[in-house]
Amino acid sequence: MPRGGHSRSGPPPDPNSFRSAAQGATGSSGWIRSSVPTDPAPAWPMGEATEEEAALWADLWTRPPASAWGRFHLTRDVAVYVRTLLAFEHGGHSNAALGSLVQRLADQLGLTVAGAHRNRWTYPDPAKDRPATVTALPSVRPRTGSRAKWADKVIPASQPDKPPF
Repeated sequence: MPRGGHSRSGPPPDPNSFRSAAQGATGSSGWIRSSVPTDPAPAWPMGEATEEEAALWADLWTRPPASAWGRFHLTRDVAVYVRTLLAFEHGGHSNAALGSLVQRLADQLGLTVAGAHRNRWTYPDPAKDRPATVTALPSVRPRTGSRAKWADKVIPASQPDKPPF
């Protein structure tokens, strides 16, 4: 039986594990913390963009994975994803193979949670960006049921089988 690694074999990497952190410290395979991009989208690299392409292009560059695309020179890959997605959604060429290609491209660009995890990109934590809010609890009413009636009755230790009434 052949042995060896296969794509997606083994447990998924954990960004919080000690071993992964140690590997990241040596520079071999660290996690990249993505952030919400503040820069505008780069110019469309594939000639003239249609209105739909321009709108989707601008939208994609506002998402957290876009903070890593420039570093890895994925601008053209994002443009290919835009064209392929629009061809699948609106074109007459929709088939399973094109849908599969759209899904693979989304994974490779980190647009899906699984793809970002495989690329070792973490999404920003929205809870850290906004202050915590405190909500006051409503006042608690005193108990008024059968349990409350018997709550103060204690069975003496000398008579454990005898009820207190």
